[in-house]
Amino acid sequence: MLYFQKYRAVAGSFIYASWSISGIVGQFVFARLVDTYALEGALLILGGVLMHATPIVMLARNPNFLHCNSTRSEESLPTTLTTAANSAETTSNGASHRKDGILESGEDRSLKPPDIGFLRHAVALLRSPAFYILMVTTSTADYTYVEFAKTIVDYGNDKGLELDKATQLITYSSVGQLVGRVVVPFLADVRPALRGPLYALSFLAMFACLTALPHASSFPFVVALAVLVGIAQGYIMCIKYVIVAEFVGVERTSFCGGIEGAILIPVSLVSPLITGHFRDGQGSYDNYYRMLGTINAAAALLFSPLFLWNQCRK
Repeated sequence: MLYFQKYRAVAGSFIYASWSISGIVGQFVFARLVDTYALEGALLILGGVLMHATPIVMLARNPNFLHCNSTRSEESLPTTLTTAANSAETTSNGASHRKDGILESGEDRSLKPPDIGFLRHAVALLRSPAFYILMVTTSTADYTYVEFAKTIVDYGNDKGLELDKATQLITYSSVGQLVGRVVVPFLADVRPALRGPLYALSFLAMFACLTALPHASSFPFVVALAVLVGIAQGYIMCIKYVIVAEFVGVERTSFCGGIEGAILIPVSLVSPLITGHFRDGQGSYDNYYRMLGTINAAAALLFSPLFLWNQCRK
């Protein structure tokens, strides 16, 4: 978030797109590993890959914010740095200061995040109603994402689909997520004013698809709903922290992510009980998907007044 302003969603899409690609390719790789080495061997290989990836990630360094080397060594001419949305102001000695963008140059040609105390961020967030609404919406998005991926294959089996076809629902959903994480964020960055409305509409689309899923009676209908759910989920997962940054500030986004993670811990612990209540107690996931859809509709209804209030305040 600190490195981009206008194209934040597109920058995030490069990260989240890999999730969708892994969802498309991963199941075929895992199925091949199971056929070759059985389930225990396949899990052992995947665990080894994750263990070797951990030190590689730990060795990665954060990129510098900006290094702007002058191309003219003898003349000190006014320099203008232009971001995607804002221009920098220049002075007579060649130093420039940012106006609204995220870049600036001069003698110290690196931009560093402001050094503001952690407690100040925490207190300011806890006093903001927007913080609580955003935590509800982001937690709803993550919970729905995990639960849909966890149950859609079993749901397909319950509806009479063969295991191979039911497994393909993950692939179709991942294709939709790839679209939602690459194409839709680009459109939202071209028109930044659309980020919030698309965010709310994505929750409403989740509500419509999840409540329609129990009434799906054919494989193409289920596939279409899975793709639409994937598109909505892909955009929400890609844009949610961009939305958080717009409302509470970039410097406070990481704190919000930590709070959201803390919220999801107890939710994850009780999630099997909730799933079992619907699957084993009621015999199907129909009402479970209706419940998920209702939660997403509530998230849209919570976020919409916040967005409208913020727009009116501007």
